Amino acid sequence: MEIERFEIEAVGGARIAGEVLVAEAAVEAPVVAIGHGFGEHRRSLYLPALAERLAAKGFAAVAFDFSTTRDLGGGLLDPDRLKATTATGLVDDVDRVLTAIFERTLPLPKAYDIRRIGYVGRGLGAAAGLARAKADSRLRALVLHACPARWSSFVGGDVEAPTWREAGAIDIKGADATERHAVAYEFHRDLDRNAEALDLLDAATELRVPFCLVHGEDDARIPIADARALFFRNSEHAWLRPIPGAGHRLEGEAAVDATVEFLERHLAAAP
Repeated sequence: MEIERFEIEAVGGARIAGEVLVAEAAVEAPVVAIGHGFGEHRRSLYLPALAERLAAKGFAAVAFDFSTTRDLGGGLLDPDRLKATTATGLVDDVDRVLTAIFERTLPLPKAYDIRRIGYVGRGLGAAAGLARAKADSRLRALVLHACPARWSSFVGGDVEAPTWREAGAIDIKGADATERHAVAYEFHRDLDRNAEALDLLDAATELRVPFCLVHGEDDARIPIADARALFFRNSEHAWLRPIPGAGHRLEGEAAVDATVEFLERHLAAAP
Protein backbone atom coordinates (compact mmCIF):
# COMPACT_ATOMS: atom_id res chain seq x y z
CA MET A 1 0.00 0.00 0.00
CA GLU A 2 1.17 3.52 -0.82
CA ILE A 3 0.51 6.39 1.59
CA GLU A 4 1.30 10.02 0.75
CA ARG A 5 0.54 13.06 2.93
CA PHE A 6 -0.75 16.39 1.66
CA GLU A 7 -1.80 19.87 2.75
CA ILE A 8 -4.37 22.16 1.12
CA GLU A 9 -4.79 25.84 1.86
CA ALA A 10 -8.12 26.76 3.44
CA VAL A 11 -9.87 30.05 4.24
CA GLY A 12 -7.86 32.49 6.33
CA GLY A 13 -4.55 30.74 5.82
CA ALA A 14 -5.55 27.60 7.72
CA ARG A 15 -4.49 24.23 6.35
CA ILE A 16 -6.35 21.02 5.54
CA ALA A 17 -3.98 18.14 6.26
CA GLY A 18 -4.53 14.62 5.02
CA GLU A 19 -3.19 11.54 3.32
CA VAL A 20 -3.91 9.47 0.24
CA LEU A 21 -3.96 5.68 0.64
CA VAL A 22 -3.95 3.41 -2.43
CA ALA A 23 -2.96 -0.10 -3.34
CA GLU A 24 0.54 -0.45 -4.79
CA ALA A 25 0.66 0.70 -8.42
CA ALA A 26 -3.05 1.56 -8.48
CA VAL A 27 -4.33 3.32 -11.62
CA GLU A 28 -7.70 5.01 -12.20
CA ALA A 29 -9.20 3.72 -8.96
CA PRO A 30 -12.51 5.10 -7.67
CA VAL A 31 -11.65 7.69 -5.02
CA VAL A 32 -13.32 8.34 -1.67
CA ALA A 33 -12.79 11.42 0.53
CA ILE A 34 -13.28 10.74 4.25
CA GLY A 35 -14.33 13.51 6.66
CA HIS A 36 -14.34 13.06 10.43
CA GLY A 37 -16.79 14.30 13.06
CA PHE A 38 -16.62 17.24 15.47
CA GLY A 39 -13.91 16.93 18.12
CA GLU A 40 -12.26 14.19 16.08
CA HIS A 41 -9.55 13.89 13.43
CA ARG A 42 -8.80 11.64 10.49
CA ARG A 43 -7.28 8.95 12.73
CA SER A 44 -10.21 8.84 15.15
CA LEU A 45 -12.25 5.73 15.95
CA TYR A 46 -12.66 3.37 12.97
CA LEU A 47 -11.70 5.87 10.25
CA PRO A 48 -8.12 4.55 9.75
CA ALA A 49 -9.49 1.01 9.42
CA LEU A 50 -12.02 2.26 6.87
CA ALA A 51 -9.36 4.02 4.80
CA GLU A 52 -7.14 0.94 4.81
CA ARG A 53 -10.04 -1.36 3.90
CA LEU A 54 -11.03 0.86 1.01
CA ALA A 55 -7.47 0.93 -0.31
CA ALA A 56 -7.24 -2.85 -0.02
CA LYS A 57 -10.49 -3.14 -1.98
CA GLY A 58 -9.16 -1.10 -4.88
CA PHE A 59 -10.24 2.42 -3.94
CA ALA A 60 -8.08 5.49 -3.42
CA ALA A 61 -8.88 6.77 0.08
CA VAL A 62 -8.36 10.48 0.84
CA ALA A 63 -8.57 10.95 4.60
CA PHE A 64 -8.36 14.56 5.77
CA ASP A 65 -8.61 16.83 8.80
CA PHE A 66 -10.94 19.80 8.60
CA SER A 67 -9.13 23.13 8.78
CA THR A 68 -10.42 23.79 12.32
CA THR A 69 -8.82 20.55 13.48
CA ARG A 70 -5.21 20.74 14.59
CA ASP A 71 -3.77 17.77 16.44
CA LEU A 72 -1.41 18.94 19.18
CA GLY A 73 -0.22 15.38 19.75
CA GLY A 74 -1.67 12.37 21.48
CA GLY A 75 -5.10 13.11 20.01
CA LEU A 76 -5.31 16.46 21.82
CA LEU A 77 -6.91 19.09 19.57
CA ASP A 78 -6.19 22.82 19.50
CA PRO A 79 -9.20 24.30 21.36
CA ASP A 80 -8.89 27.74 19.77
CA ARG A 81 -8.94 26.29 16.26
CA LEU A 82 -11.87 23.99 17.08
CA LYS A 83 -13.80 26.87 18.65
CA ALA A 84 -13.86 28.61 15.25
CA THR A 85 -15.84 25.80 13.59
CA THR A 86 -18.68 26.92 11.30
CA ALA A 87 -20.91 24.93 9.00
CA THR A 88 -19.93 27.04 6.00
CA GLY A 89 -16.26 26.52 6.81
CA LEU A 90 -16.69 22.74 6.95
CA VAL A 91 -18.57 22.70 3.63
CA ASP A 92 -15.84 24.83 2.06
CA ASP A 93 -13.19 22.39 3.28
CA VAL A 94 -15.05 19.52 1.62
CA ASP A 95 -15.21 21.52 -1.60
CA ARG A 96 -11.47 22.21 -1.49
CA VAL A 97 -10.65 18.53 -0.99
CA LEU A 98 -12.95 17.50 -3.85
CA THR A 99 -11.39 20.18 -6.06
CA ALA A 100 -7.89 18.92 -5.26
CA ILE A 101 -9.00 15.41 -6.23
CA PHE A 102 -10.75 16.57 -9.40
CA GLU A 103 -7.85 18.76 -10.52
CA ARG A 104 -5.34 16.02 -9.64
CA THR A 105 -3.26 18.25 -7.37
CA LEU A 106 -3.06 15.64 -4.60
CA PRO A 107 -0.23 13.09 -4.42
CA LEU A 108 -0.45 10.00 -6.63
CA PRO A 109 -2.72 11.71 -9.19
CA LYS A 110 -2.68 8.80 -11.65
CA ALA A 111 -4.04 6.47 -8.97
CA TYR A 112 -7.60 7.76 -8.99
CA ASP A 113 -10.45 8.13 -11.42
CA ILE A 114 -11.99 11.62 -11.21
CA ARG A 115 -15.17 10.31 -12.87
CA ARG A 116 -15.85 8.17 -9.77
CA ILE A 117 -15.58 10.35 -6.67
CA GLY A 118 -17.37 9.44 -3.45
CA TYR A 119 -17.53 10.86 0.04
CA VAL A 120 -17.81 9.34 3.50
CA GLY A 121 -18.39 11.53 6.54
CA ARG A 122 -19.44 11.12 10.14
CA GLY A 123 -21.32 13.55 12.37
CA LEU A 124 -20.59 17.12 11.28
CA GLY A 125 -18.32 15.74 8.58
CA ALA A 126 -21.34 13.89 7.18
CA ALA A 127 -23.49 17.05 7.37
CA ALA A 128 -20.82 19.05 5.52
CA GLY A 129 -20.60 16.43 2.78
CA LEU A 130 -24.38 16.32 2.39
CA ALA A 131 -24.65 20.12 2.18
CA ARG A 132 -21.84 20.23 -0.41
CA ALA A 133 -23.30 17.38 -2.49
CA LYS A 134 -26.48 19.38 -3.08
CA ALA A 135 -24.61 21.51 -5.64
CA ASP A 136 -21.65 19.30 -6.59
CA SER A 137 -21.90 17.21 -9.75
CA ARG A 138 -18.47 15.67 -9.11
CA LEU A 139 -19.85 13.37 -6.40
CA ARG A 140 -21.22 10.02 -7.52
CA ALA A 141 -22.03 8.42 -4.14
CA LEU A 142 -22.09 9.30 -0.43
CA VAL A 143 -22.08 7.37 2.83
CA LEU A 144 -23.18 9.42 5.84
CA HIS A 145 -22.42 8.10 9.33
CA ALA A 146 -24.45 9.48 12.26
CA CYS A 147 -25.57 12.40 10.12
CA PRO A 148 -27.84 15.05 11.66
CA ALA A 149 -30.97 16.10 9.78
CA ARG A 150 -30.54 19.59 11.18
CA TRP A 151 -27.41 21.37 12.37
CA SER A 152 -29.25 22.08 15.64
CA SER A 153 -29.05 18.35 16.42
CA PHE A 154 -25.30 18.82 16.74
CA VAL A 155 -25.76 21.63 19.26
CA GLY A 156 -28.28 19.63 21.23
CA GLY A 157 -31.32 21.69 20.35
CA ASP A 158 -31.70 23.16 23.82
CA VAL A 159 -29.38 26.18 23.64
CA GLU A 160 -31.06 29.57 23.24
CA ALA A 161 -29.35 32.00 20.86
CA PRO A 162 -29.28 34.90 23.37
CA THR A 163 -27.55 32.67 25.92
CA TRP A 164 -24.99 31.61 23.33
CA ARG A 165 -24.45 35.18 22.16
CA GLU A 166 -23.98 36.50 25.68
CA ALA A 167 -21.54 33.73 26.62
CA GLY A 168 -19.61 34.08 23.35
CA ALA A 169 -19.18 30.30 23.17
CA ILE A 170 -20.85 27.15 24.48
CA ASP A 171 -19.55 23.65 25.15
CA ILE A 172 -20.63 20.97 22.67
CA LYS A 173 -20.33 17.23 23.14
CA GLY A 174 -17.86 15.28 21.06
CA ALA A 175 -18.15 11.64 19.98
CA ASP A 176 -17.48 10.60 23.56
CA ALA A 177 -20.19 11.80 25.95
CA THR A 178 -17.46 12.82 28.42
CA GLU A 179 -15.79 15.15 25.89
CA ARG A 180 -16.91 18.75 25.49
CA HIS A 181 -15.45 21.40 23.20
CA ALA A 182 -16.19 25.12 23.04
CA VAL A 183 -17.83 26.48 19.87
CA ALA A 184 -18.14 30.22 19.27
CA TYR A 185 -21.45 32.02 18.66
CA GLU A 186 -20.31 32.52 15.05
CA PHE A 187 -21.52 28.96 14.40
CA HIS A 188 -25.10 30.11 15.10
CA ARG A 189 -24.68 33.36 13.14
CA ASP A 190 -23.38 31.42 10.15
CA LEU A 191 -26.43 29.13 10.17
CA ASP A 192 -28.72 32.15 10.26
CA ARG A 193 -26.94 33.89 7.39
CA ASN A 194 -26.73 30.80 5.18
CA ALA A 195 -29.83 28.87 6.18
CA GLU A 196 -30.93 27.97 2.65
CA ALA A 197 -27.53 26.74 1.46
CA LEU A 198 -27.02 24.73 4.65
CA ASP A 199 -30.47 23.11 4.85
CA LEU A 200 -29.70 19.39 5.24
CA LEU A 201 -33.23 18.10 4.68
CA ASP A 202 -33.42 20.12 1.48
CA ALA A 203 -30.03 18.78 0.39
CA ALA A 204 -31.20 15.19 0.94
CA THR A 205 -34.35 15.89 -1.08
CA GLU A 206 -32.39 17.24 -4.05
CA LEU A 207 -29.69 14.56 -4.25
CA ARG A 208 -29.74 12.52 -7.45
CA VAL A 209 -26.91 10.16 -6.58
CA PRO A 210 -27.05 7.13 -4.29
CA PHE A 211 -26.41 7.84 -0.62
CA CYS A 212 -26.37 5.55 2.38
CA LEU A 213 -27.25 6.59 5.94
CA VAL A 214 -25.33 4.46 8.44
CA HIS A 215 -26.58 5.14 11.97
CA GLY A 216 -26.34 3.49 15.38
CA GLU A 217 -29.75 2.51 16.72
CA ASP A 218 -28.63 3.57 20.21
CA ASP A 219 -27.03 6.88 19.18
CA ALA A 220 -27.81 9.31 22.01
CA ARG A 221 -25.82 12.13 20.38
CA ILE A 222 -27.61 12.27 17.01
CA PRO A 223 -30.80 10.17 17.29
CA ILE A 224 -31.53 7.67 14.54
CA ALA A 225 -34.73 9.65 13.92
CA ASP A 226 -32.48 12.14 12.08
CA ALA A 227 -31.32 9.44 9.67
CA ARG A 228 -34.91 8.36 9.08
CA ALA A 229 -35.94 11.96 8.38
CA LEU A 230 -33.22 12.26 5.73
CA PHE A 231 -34.11 8.88 4.25
CA PHE A 232 -37.82 9.65 3.85
CA ARG A 233 -36.98 12.89 2.04
CA ASN A 234 -35.48 10.87 -0.82
CA SER A 235 -36.14 7.14 -0.54
CA GLU A 236 -35.59 6.79 -4.29
CA HIS A 237 -31.86 7.46 -3.93
CA ALA A 238 -31.27 6.77 -0.22
CA TRP A 239 -30.44 3.60 1.69
CA LEU A 240 -30.88 3.43 5.48
CA ARG A 241 -28.53 1.11 7.34
CA PRO A 242 -29.25 1.02 11.10
CA ILE A 243 -26.54 -0.62 13.22
CA PRO A 244 -28.17 -2.52 16.13
CA GLY A 245 -26.63 -1.85 19.54
CA ALA A 246 -24.28 0.87 18.25
CA GLY A 247 -24.03 4.38 19.67
CA HIS A 248 -22.63 7.55 18.13
CA ARG A 249 -19.14 6.09 17.94
CA LEU A 250 -20.45 3.22 15.76
CA GLU A 251 -18.50 0.60 17.65
CA GLY A 252 -17.51 -2.64 15.94
CA GLU A 253 -16.97 -3.36 12.26
CA ALA A 254 -20.55 -3.11 10.99
CA ALA A 255 -20.27 0.53 9.89
CA VAL A 256 -17.06 -0.15 7.94
CA ASP A 257 -18.56 -3.28 6.36
CA ALA A 258 -21.73 -1.42 5.31
CA THR A 259 -19.71 1.47 3.88
CA VAL A 260 -17.37 -0.66 1.79
CA GLU A 261 -20.23 -2.81 0.52
CA PHE A 262 -22.25 0.23 -0.55
CA LEU A 263 -19.32 1.92 -2.30
CA GLU A 264 -18.35 -1.26 -4.14
CA ARG A 265 -21.88 -1.46 -5.49
CA HIS A 266 -22.61 2.19 -6.22
CA LEU A 267 -19.21 3.83 -6.87
CA ALA A 268 -16.72 1.20 -8.01
CA ALA A 269 -19.27 -0.21 -10.43
CA ALA A 270 -20.42 3.19 -11.70
CA PRO A 271 -20.03 3.70 -15.46
